[in-house]
Amino acid sequence: MHIPADDYKAIVKAVKQSDSYLNEALWQYTTAHLHRGIDKVYGKAKPGTPAFETAVKMKHNTARFAAFKTAHQVKDIRQSVNPQALNDQYNQRWMTTEYVHSVRAARMAKQWQQFQRDKDIYPYLRYMPSTAAEPRNEHKRLYNLTKPVDDPFWDTWLPPNDWGCKCSVEQTDRPGSYTEPPDDLKPPPAVMRNNPAKTGQLFTDGHPMIKRVSETARKGIEKEFDSLYSRKTATDVLNWVKKHLAGKLIKVKDKPDFKITIRHAKEILIKPAKKRWLRNLILQHIEYFYKKAIFVKSINENKGRKKYKYWYYYKVEILGETYYMNIVMLANGEKRLHAVTDSIK
Repeated sequence: MHIPADDYKAIVKAVKQSDSYLNEALWQYTTAHLHRGIDKVYGKAKPGTPAFETAVKMKHNTARFAAFKTAHQVKDIRQSVNPQALNDQYNQRWMTTEYVHSVRAARMAKQWQQFQRDKDIYPYLRYMPSTAAEPRNEHKRLYNLTKPVDDPFWDTWLPPNDWGCKCSVEQTDRPGSYTEPPDDLKPPPAVMRNNPAKTGQLFTDGHPMIKRVSETARKGIEKEFDSLYSRKTATDVLNWVKKHLAGKLIKVKDKPDFKITIRHAKEILIKPAKKRWLRNLILQHIEYFYKKAIFVKSINENKGRKKYKYWYYYKVEILGETYYMNIVMLANGEKRLHAVTDSIK
């Protein structure tokens, strides 16, 4: 994990010629590594499964964290007399630690989903000894502590509980005798004080790189991140359409058939929508979401546009957000997906 020296020189030059909070190449580098860690655990999770929703949340969370990390690196580059040293710090040492944490936390989140499925038979979790060569003394104090699966304790103490933590939990049907942690137990770092299976967060806002920014900088970073992530997901989806959906007839019983072309996919992806990255995912998995879509209404073309004849509207849900699929029948009888938006005009 390291950006080649010549590539980093080009990045440094670009950073010093810009006044943006973020540099896309740096952001892409961190995002790609963290997403690779999530994919290592979840692979190609199918829409409609808890694994899919968790992986989607984690990818957004890690990409957002990558934006704040990039903003810090950009700021340090502008102030440093030896920016190459920052490459080793940010993109090798810290990146390795962050990647390992992402994989371990994602694995635990995946295990948690299994814990939920089995809790009627095995209703308890037991904190297990670390496999690290030098376990943390604070974590040793938790060895064999046992609590119900849904106890709030696990919202704070589900491993990993520090950088490089190798603790784990096991599911059991035995309550055990050690049920309360010591009163003076030091809590884990704020960035890890959550249950990623519930929140989808591998890096919370307690991370210093997120927490220690001004309100003005935070708004600027969030705005640039939204643009970068929307563009990244649009590119990913367009590549998916080219390989798997272009020219394919999408058929669902009792719903109009339609085709997707690369040109129409591009038109859909540039249209405005709230959380465009979620809208883009709907297009990538259009066959699944069309099956689940609920009919809203159909109307005749009423704006005098001769090439359009009829409109169909269907409602879809993703991660608690509502979007609408807009299918149009052309004058020649052909049907196509016209838009995926967050409202119906």
